[in-house]
Amino acid sequence: MTELALRMNKFRVGYRQRQGVRWLLDSIDLELPIGEVVLLLGPSGGGKSTLTSALLGLDDPFSPSTKTGGQLEVLGVPIDGPLPNSLRGRVGAVFQDGALIDDLSVRGNIELAIRELSGHGSSRTRTDELLTRVGLAHPPNSVAALSGGQRKRVALARALAGEPELLILDEPTAGLDSRGASEVAHLIRNVHDSGTKPRTTIVITHDIEAFRSVAHRALFIDPRAGALQSIGIVDLDEALGRMVETESIPAGPPAIQSHSVVGSLGLAAERSLLGVARVPVVAIQAVRHAVPYHLGMVSRAVLDQILSPALYLAIAGVTAGGLATNFAIDNNPLDGAFRREVLLGTGKVLVSIALPLLVGVLFAARTAAGSTARLGGFRRNRVFEALPLLGVSPAAFLLIPLVFASVIGAIVQTGVGIVSGSMAGLWVAQAKLGISEFAWASATFASVEGSDFQWAAAKATLSGLATALTCYALAATPKHSQTDVATSTNAALVISTLLVLVIHGALTVIQFL
Repeated sequence: MTELALRMNKFRVGYRQRQGVRWLLDSIDLELPIGEVVLLLGPSGGGKSTLTSALLGLDDPFSPSTKTGGQLEVLGVPIDGPLPNSLRGRVGAVFQDGALIDDLSVRGNIELAIRELSGHGSSRTRTDELLTRVGLAHPPNSVAALSGGQRKRVALARALAGEPELLILDEPTAGLDSRGASEVAHLIRNVHDSGTKPRTTIVITHDIEAFRSVAHRALFIDPRAGALQSIGIVDLDEALGRMVETESIPAGPPAIQSHSVVGSLGLAAERSLLGVARVPVVAIQAVRHAVPYHLGMVSRAVLDQILSPALYLAIAGVTAGGLATNFAIDNNPLDGAFRREVLLGTGKVLVSIALPLLVGVLFAARTAAGSTARLGGFRRNRVFEALPLLGVSPAAFLLIPLVFASVIGAIVQTGVGIVSGSMAGLWVAQAKLGISEFAWASATFASVEGSDFQWAAAKATLSGLATALTCYALAATPKHSQTDVATSTNAALVISTLLVLVIHGALTVIQFL
């Protein structure tokens, strides 16, 4: 029996909603042979993305909205949930925005796929070959320097690293003019024909004209009938007419809208709470992938969290230490008779409580704002979905560097805050009292014990870990717009700083019981 690219038997796919499951396609019987370029057509919101998510096994634990039924086979392998390991490398995808990883270079994106999918290591020769195949032999080094068309080509080169037998491309000509769209369409056909093994290429598109001369057939989603119809190329015009007719049908998952400020705030709060509720899931993922997967990513993240906020937090420490010491000296009763006791108490409070807490809150706020926005952008651009198709766990690749950087960074920055705050206390004491460095130190640190520094390190460790898990949990929830990214970032900032306050408060109480 000849292997099929796709086989559906009484297959249905839809999405969960509060009233139950809404089926977009129902009772579909389809056999798609290997070796064709196939267009997937349908109205906006008609279910193309939902169907392709099912085909790619994109079972998202942070948004389990897709529901399937019946039988679905991809390259002869049953699909019912996440993509099976047996299809790793055999199935590839290019998402609309490319889903490139900005933290890696252009070549680094492709080398990651080569290492995971082909087992040849990060071969420069293989990377050059793939870039040449997609017409981008000399790309810029940085992903940020790529144009929209170049991003699509790099993403295509990355997807080809495993020589997939099924390749799915989501709106590859979006944002291109007619000439650029035609060039991309013919590039896709050339890539399709030049594979080392017979390949099936499915193109999700609205641009029928660009692909009219390169496709073998089309699959048309008719949301009125919940049907998936196979159409010959000669019948594309009729399909286009039907697609225009059904554009107004609200077939896809409805956008949640609110027409009041209270409603909007309630929706944002609900999403934030759902994100926080997933923190235990993220914690389990962090334990499972505790050994760093990409040492370069971890090293860069840790170095950034050590260097970038150091001056900012040193200034915060100087401000707190200087003001606290100045206030204590100015409010010394009996005209300075309790000078040693005042310095002794100030040093204990600063080292044990005030400076670690101040640094913890400021560090958490900075980390939450930056990391949640960055990871939220990755979520919106579908990097979280692209990584599993490359054989890479998003938790291993994105969460673990954040955890290491947040924990190590929090400990180091707490030390920076304590040192800078103490130095500011010395300067104020010298200016106010004319005290020597030795006399100041012997008074200020007389009651400071080694355990105080251990408790400060414990508070920093837990605060950094809580911040990292919260940021990732909120960033990993679905992002449909930049507003969603901003909402999750704001929520992460508030929740992370609150957790830091709770952690420091609880450990301080335990410390001084």
